[in-house]
Amino acid sequence: MGHWVKKYAVGMFPGIVLVVTVIVALLMSSSVHAGGAIGDPGPGGGGNGGAQTGYGYGWYKFNTNGAGTGTPGSMKSDNWASVQALCTAAGATTITAFIVQTSRRTVSSSVVYTYDSTKYRTYRLYLGNNGGYWQTYAQAQAAFNTLPSKGVDTRGYTFGRNVGWFCSDFQPRDYSLTPTITGSPDFTDGNSTGSSKATLNPSVNNTGSVSSDGNSQWRVVRFNVAPGGAIPVAGESGSPPELYYGYGAVAIANGTGVTFQRNVTNLSVGQQDIGDLPIGTRICFGLSVQPATQNNGNWRNSAPFCVTIAKSPKIQVRGGDIRVGSNFADQAASSGSNITTSQTTKNR
Repeated sequence: MGHWVKKYAVGMFPGIVLVVTVIVALLMSSSVHAGGAIGDPGPGGGGNGGAQTGYGYGWYKFNTNGAGTGTPGSMKSDNWASVQALCTAAGATTITAFIVQTSRRTVSSSVVYTYDSTKYRTYRLYLGNNGGYWQTYAQAQAAFNTLPSKGVDTRGYTFGRNVGWFCSDFQPRDYSLTPTITGSPDFTDGNSTGSSKATLNPSVNNTGSVSSDGNSQWRVVRFNVAPGGAIPVAGESGSPPELYYGYGAVAIANGTGVTFQRNVTNLSVGQQDIGDLPIGTRICFGLSVQPATQNNGNWRNSAPFCVTIAKSPKIQVRGGDIRVGSNFADQAASSGSNITTSQTTKNR
């Protein structure tokens, strides 16, 4: 498109032994990571509120909002509401937790503990094979092993040793950023010393399901294409926009640490002077954004918006003829040329 001008989770809890009812209060320090939560209450042991493996135990999947599968009765540290909030913020819809039931023998009265594979596999009444929201050892471990692919930092946690709960069943957290730049020339009329300008309208469209992660950046570059030169096309590149567009492109505006919400975000760029360049030269502006998606760190570059330098002739006719039909330097055909006249009368 061209214009003529005139001159961009995991928690852990202490172990439990059979038929022990000592209550141990522990504090959990939590921190949010991309895709989940980490908890580390430290060492400890004992039962809590009458929880015993003899009443049944195993891995169980809870909804983050408490609906459907309800919530456990308590935790060895912190509280269930904080875990729900962490997993909800991470985009997870469920929490897979290791629970031990009390004498009431219900999930809603159970207590969340750290799963220790050296102990619990020797106890009776493992309920993980009951189906429904109960999870087998293999199912829970397989879900835990997928956490790094969801953006969860699991360093320091080993399934079967110090994991008591983790966020699971993550919603899609994808974003995809597409830059677009349009504009319009502002013609200066009346004299040869006037300077034409271009008004730019850059924008970024996020077509994903979530906003970008706050580390996005955008850049508008300017470059000149000589008559007959090829205009770059839209595309992706691991190189900066200046190298992608070429032609000596230089940045004229940029933004870093940006979060792009879903749908279109308009960017602000000042009006640009076109300058006095050879006829037929294209002055182009490109918008680029990076990263292109949540798992694609390339720059995504727009098709450029260009304006073309053309003549704005003024003539005087003194008894001669005017001939039309010649084309501009980058014009393929000369058809459609005409002359628009006006008359100025001067009294002598």
